[in-house]
Formats: sequence, C-alpha cells, structure tokens
Amino acid sequence: MAEVAGERPGPDGSAGAAGYVAALNRLKNWTGVSFRTLERRAAQSGEVLPRTTITNALGRDRLPSADLVAVFVRACGGTDAEVEAWLDVRRALAVAPSAEVPARREGPAAESPPPVYVPVILGRPRRGVLVALAAATAVGTAAGILGVAFLKSTAGEPARAENDRVPPTRSAPASAPAAPPQVTAVEKAVPPTARQLRRVPEGPDDAPHVVYIGDSVGVETSNALAYFVHESRTAKVLPAVRPGADLCDFLKGGPKVPGTVHDIVLISRPKVVVLQFWGRDGDRPACGADLKGARAAERQITRAAAKARIPRPKVVWVLQAPDKADRERVRRLNESVYQVVADDHGDVTADAGAPVSKHADPYEQVADSRYEWIRYVACDGLERAAPGYCPDQVTFGGLITLHQVYDDVHFCLQVTPDHRCVVVSPGAVRYARAIAVTTVRALVT
Repeated sequence: MAEVAGERPGPDGSAGAAGYVAALNRLKNWTGVSFRTLERRAAQSGEVLPRTTITNALGRDRLPSADLVAVFVRACGGTDAEVEAWLDVRRALAVAPSAEVPARREGPAAESPPPVYVPVILGRPRRGVLVALAAATAVGTAAGILGVAFLKSTAGEPARAENDRVPPTRSAPASAPAAPPQVTAVEKAVPPTARQLRRVPEGPDDAPHVVYIGDSVGVETSNALAYFVHESRTAKVLPAVRPGADLCDFLKGGPKVPGTVHDIVLISRPKVVVLQFWGRDGDRPACGADLKGARAAERQITRAAAKARIPRPKVVWVLQAPDKADRERVRRLNESVYQVVADDHGDVTADAGAPVSKHADPYEQVADSRYEWIRYVACDGLERAAPGYCPDQVTFGGLITLHQVYDDVHFCLQVTPDHRCVVVSPGAVRYARAIAVTTVRALVT
C-alpha cells in the first residue's frame, strides 16, 4: 500500500510517553501498511519486528524500547537521520522527571519479595461439560467452585530495593479511539474478590454465549474469565476446558474431553469461541499445535455453525505466555500459527501472555520482553486497589507471584497430591482479563 499524502509525522515528546506513542501510531497510519507488512520489511533488512510486540507497544502509554523504536521507524521507511531524531526524543523522555510517587517507608531494604496474597480455589475438574453447556441456556454457567479463601505465598527471589516505588498509573494513548463502554469496564475492573470468584455472577438470561475451549491453563482461568465477561453483561461464558487436553483431543473427541469442537459449537450455539492451548506436551509440541490443527478447528467451527443455522462465531485465539524452556516455541506458535490462522479467517487474537511476561514490568524495559519469562511482577494500579492482592507495597509497589518454583507454566501455586490446583495465582486473573477484553470487544463491535 502506498504512503498517504501529507507531511510525514515526526516524534513528539511534548505530551510525555503517551504523546510519543501517539506519534508512533500516526507514523504507522501515515505509512499506510499493515503490521504484517512492517514485520516483513524488517525481516528483509535482517531485523525482527513481531506483529504482536509492536501492536502491544502502540497500545500503551509507556515508552517502547529504543531498539523497537529504531526497527519500527526504519520499517516505516525512515532514514538514519529520522531514526536518530526519534531516539533523541525518546532519550529525553526517558530521563525526564517522573510523576510523584508515595514516599518510601523507613526501614532496611527487603531481601525478598513481600508476602503476596493469592486466591485459593478448592474444587475438582468438571464433569459432563456438554450437559452443562446445554443446561446453561436456562440456568447459566456451571462455575465448579467449592470454596475460595486467601492465603499468603512467601517464596521469594532477591528484590531490587532501588526500585521500591509505585509505578505511575497508565492510561490509553492520546490517539487511541474510544473503546466501547463494555470493554472499558473490563479493562478498569478491580480484580475479583474471594466471594466474587466463589459466586461468579451470571450473564443476562438472553445474552449470547461465549464458549471457552482449552487445556489446563483454561481450567485455571475459566472462572476469572466468566467473572469479567459476566460483569460486562454482554454474554454468558460456557466452559469446555480439560486439564491435560490438547487441540487434537478436541478435534477427535475421546475420554479426555467433553466432545469435539464441532459438537460443542453445535450444542452451545455461541457468538464467540475462545481457544486456549499452550501447545506443548512435555518436551515435545502438543498435537494440533500447528497450522494443520488450527485450521481444522476453524473448519469444525464453520461447519457446526452452518449445521446449527447460526452465524459463524467469531474465534478468539489466545496468544500464549512465555515458555521459560523455549521462548522461540511460543513465538512461533503465537505468530506463525494462531495469528496467521486468525488473519486468514477474519478472526482475532487475545494477547493474554503479555501481562504475565517481562513486557508487563514497569521498571525495566528490555528488547523482546514479550517472550521473556518471569516469576514475579509488580502489582498494577488495579491490583493495588484490590483488598489482599498487594498488602505490602514497599518493594515495587507490591509484587504478585505468577508461578510456583517447580512449575514454570501453570498459574497454580499449590497442588494437592492428586494433582488438583488449590491455589491459583493472580496471574490467572491477569491472563483472563486480557482474554475478556478481546472477547467483549468481539461481542459489541
């Protein structure tokens, strides 16, 4: 696509980080090319510019990394002089005085993260999901929660005392279009309390259905997803998730799952289908974690909708969190499978992995942070406002624990001998919120 008429946008530091990101958005819009084209241009120059990374960077009011800015401006056709101009403005903003923050408490620097309160969900894997899906049209979602409490987790790593401050509150970039009110409500919702997770509010009786199909991570995040979507009053979430399942299980059927993707869609008649699959089985890629499996899922959804005589549901592919053992595996899965299939079929992706990656660290920006794994992350403003999430806000304004020491994948901090998760980390809530934002947007736009 040719560049649009008018003067080429330049860097703008007059409105802080938000204004700078807004200027990057104007440059991208002026260039008139897609994120996929920018990624391809960068690759042709021997550089890397993942679509998901730049999309996330242009959707925040935080300064992108210098490397990312340089590659992005060059992909937009910028000269070396233009790149240096953008970097000059970024450097000036990076050293500018930040907004006031609460005074640091007196006392010695902490040597490990403070106790972090996390929700405890006592329950067991659901049974008869297809029956529940059919019954949910009358009685709502079967949450499957037997009880919720709050416990402390004190496992720690060395803290960086020099960063003991509360990060500034984030807001939408100045150039970002206004989001529908239902989406904004999900983005700004305070994390659910124990009582709210125990009794997930039902969606409206006449609301369309959202089917959540997934694996163990889906099990850990389904209640929080239902909470956010139901609070928006836009849909009912019908969970069809199974621990240990992969996409092939849902394509072929069998004892591990409640039915095939086709059968679940045929029975539930959803408006949106959310697909959550980690894509790894031990040290090997899981069955279906490739273009063949993803396209087969799309075909089953399309055929089921035609058989049920309903409009084809919008499909939300969940982009996965970083893999500590193999970061490139998740990059390939997200960018070369899920994103490609979504683009090919007019569907969307939900970047649920970004809020639980290094990308979410407000204190340290590193190149390619989206695929860098972390165990702890600083609380954001919403988490600090939630009772019990960040009780000690000295170090980093409070820390949440995403993963237990012996499990780098799941958002589970305590497991029973029979492999039931009884302590779900706040990372599950972050992950679910990102899915909910994309899902609600698909429902109302």
